[in-house]
Amino acid sequence: MDHIKFKYCVWCFKDISKVGFSREHIIPSSIGGLIYSDHILCTKCNNDFGTEIDSNALKHREIIELAHEFGLISDTSKYLTKSHDINIEAEGNTIKGYLKNGKVYPIPQQVSDDHIIVPDDITKETITKLVKRDNRLKHLSDSEKENEIEILLKKYAEIAHGNFIHSKKLGLLLKKGITGDKINFRSKSVNDPLVPLVLKIFYEWLSIIAYDDFFRSEKIFPALRESILSKEAKSGISVIRLEEKRDKRSFHCVIIEFDANSTICLISLFSKITYQVFAPPLELSFLDFHRKANKLDSLCGIHIEENFHDSKKTILFIDDSGKRINSNIEAN
Repeated sequence: MDHIKFKYCVWCFKDISKVGFSREHIIPSSIGGLIYSDHILCTKCNNDFGTEIDSNALKHREIIELAHEFGLISDTSKYLTKSHDINIEAEGNTIKGYLKNGKVYPIPQQVSDDHIIVPDDITKETITKLVKRDNRLKHLSDSEKENEIEILLKKYAEIAHGNFIHSKKLGLLLKKGITGDKINFRSKSVNDPLVPLVLKIFYEWLSIIAYDDFFRSEKIFPALRESILSKEAKSGISVIRLEEKRDKRSFHCVIIEFDANSTICLISLFSKITYQVFAPPLELSFLDFHRKANKLDSLCGIHIEENFHDSKKTILFIDDSGKRINSNIEAN
């Protein structure tokens, strides 16, 4: 959208000649967003949005899994581990876990009956530490301890999942695996991490489409701005998550419709995770401008799609009958 030239950052309103613009993907490129503008955010605001808002996309479990499924990220583990507490319900205990290569492992820990849970990939390391710290084994030389550990681990490797192996010399009882496989992912975020992103997407498209009518609004502009700053919907703004029954697909969609009573925005990520935002109405003179510029009989909204597999970007106007019409807004 390089043909849209703003003189001021649409967030801090500083003069661009003094602060400089930087490229802003309206939907983050990390989750397949294609449409960007080099002329709406200054460098500082762009960086702040990236850190405080855009990064939230990959803190949402469904987004993380869909981004991995569509090849946008290579491994879900680091994103889920950073953004979620992972617990395994096993043997009457709640065991803390972590993700590695898409598989959940228990973190080494002592549980209620004093036995220790250890993942297989660090069993030898953990047992070696336990043996070295055990004052009861001072009568054994280091080589004897190492030999007994090797014997124990060899037998451990041969037993079936759920069975025990005992070393009398080391005083250790090992059980292979844990019984129970209920895994719970609990987001570390108190609020839905996608709500600030949804609000930011809405704000930036209104800046591009309505510009002065949006910034001069006494209702929708301050309400949406306050909601973004607080990272939750404030007075005048309502955000709801819709139940989406369609199959997931490799595109994102934004639909904004305007009338005299309200402004409604529908944002669908991967055609599966859909939010609807209800906001106060705008002064609609900007619609007259777009209607005349595109020689349309009527105009009530805009429809944006970004297909990241086909690298296809589409921006359409919506007339009063619901028909989609090519717009004069070019997508970068």
